[in-house]
Amino acid sequence: MLSVMGVTEHAQKEACEVNRLELGGNYRVHLIVESKVHTSTAFKEFLLAFGNKICPVDGEISYVNGKVECSVHSVSAEDSNDGDDGEVPYL
Repeated sequence: MLSVMGVTEHAQKEACEVNRLELGGNYRVHLIVESKVHTSTAFKEFLLAFGNKICPVDGEISYVNGKVECSVHSVSAEDSNDGDDGEVPYL
């Protein structure tokens, strides 16, 4: 049985993911329409203007390798928190 906390965390993760996908699409369109190239400054300016409350738990939002990432909910953030360094354990 899922706990209320588990349901809440799942909903927050899903909301963050949907918001990041939408923001990423809007950012790519913005770059094309404005004839700009991506820079970290351009993304920060776009985020300030159009990126209100992307992550429900206020994770830090960034643009990495063509994707909007969240310091809390992105796959890379989750991978770094699971304690698995990817190596085969020594038995």
